Amino acid sequence: MHGIFEQQQACDAILAWAGLSDIETPDFAAIREEGINRVADAVEQYLDLKKLGLITE
Repeated sequence: MHGIFEQQQACDAILAWAGLSDIETPDFAAIREEGINRVADAVEQYLDLKKLGLITE
């Protein structure tokens, strides 16, 4: 059952079963990806990655 609500089709089916007709399930994969990108952008902006040895350019 863990993660079932992160599966858009499963969530839609449960909401339809519960009687909802206008279902707008969020795209959890896209939300997760946006969050990861925001964190990566902040790390890149505020940390000196060269000093940390994470970028070798």
